[in-house]
Amino acid sequence: FDFFTGKKFKGGRWYSIRGGIKDIPLFVRAGAIIPLDSGGEAGAVAGTGYTLLLFRGKGACQIYDDDGVTLDYKDGKYSLISCTNERRGRKVIFTMKQAYSGFKVRKNIILKLRGFEGFRWASVKVNGKPSGFGLRGVFKLTSGDFLVKGIKYDGKPLKVTVVLKGTATFN
Repeated sequence: FDFFTGKKFKGGRWYSIRGGIKDIPLFVRAGAIIPLDSGGEAGAVAGTGYTLLLFRGKGACQIYDDDGVTLDYKDGKYSLISCTNERRGRKVIFTMKQAYSGFKVRKNIILKLRGFEGFRWASVKVNGKPSGFGLRGVFKLTSGDFLVKGIKYDGKPLKVTVVLKGTATFN
C-alpha cells in the first residue's frame, strides 16, 4: 500500500512511480499498524494518546511507552502493548493487550483505517458492546479512509470491531 494514499499495489512487481521533489515514495505491507502520537491532532496534548494507522490486511506490532520525561524506564517503569489488526469477512478487528506492564497506561486511541475503497462505515463495537459514540466518533475521510475516535485504553485488553458495508470485496 502507498502510505499516503492507501493505493494498493501487488507485491513481487516493479512499478515506475512519478512524483515531485517533495514526494517520497513510501510503501507498507498489507495489515501494517503504524503508531503515531496523537499530539498532532487538534486539541490533543502530546503523549496523551495514539493515532494508529491500520492498513487493510492482517498484521501486528508492539508499542513501547513510558513517561517520556524521566529515566524510570531503566527500573522497569515502561509498558509494552501488543496490537493486532485483521479482517474477518466485512469486519476489521483491532486488539490491544499489555505484554509488559511496569507503567500505568491511559491513552485516547484514534484508529485510522486506510485502503478500504468501496466501503462505508456500518458499526463499531468496543469489547463486544456498541461503541456509544455513534456518528460523532466515526468519519469517512476520503475514498478508502475511515477515522474512529473516542476509544479509551487503560491497559486492559481491548477489542475494537468495525463492520464495513458496501459493494467492494476484501481481496
